[in-house]
Amino acid sequence: MSAHVPRKLLGKSRSFGSRAEIYQAGDGLEIETSEQYNIVQRRVLFDDVMMVTLHRELGVLYLILTGMLALFFLGIALAILSINVDAWQGALIFGIFGAPPFFAFFIRLFLGVDVVTIFGRRSKADLRFALRKQRARQTYGTICAAVRTAHRREEGRVKSEG
Repeated sequence: MSAHVPRKLLGKSRSFGSRAEIYQAGDGLEIETSEQYNIVQRRVLFDDVMMVTLHRELGVLYLILTGMLALFFLGIALAILSINVDAWQGALIFGIFGAPPFFAFFIRLFLGVDVVTIFGRRSKADLRFALRKQRARQTYGTICAAVRTAHRREEGRVKSEG
């Protein structure tokens, strides 16, 4: 939003219809969301943050799609082998196509996606970390520290006025 304030990219969030980049600016978080052809910019000020959470989710739709894709290709491979064992080359090709979604399914099932969610008074931001679990915890700590500092500064300002 403001070009002169240095921003630090904290992470990205992606869904079916949109992509978002979350930056840490001086007094809050800036969220740039790209939905098809529209770019929307929002801010969550550290003073307005009500809660920051770190949790893990699996993504049911992702699990369903990768599981069905893996079952489709691996099922064809097993069907080919059950009809004719000598046709193992054809079964191998379908097995090769079925292996990546099979492994993606189990990696997501066991590791999940770490999500850092920042709830402001009027807006919300979330950062998703699929494989970088340590980075998710570092980002969570950074945001919590910045929010704590902003709230203490505001608390000190209110006490000095009153």
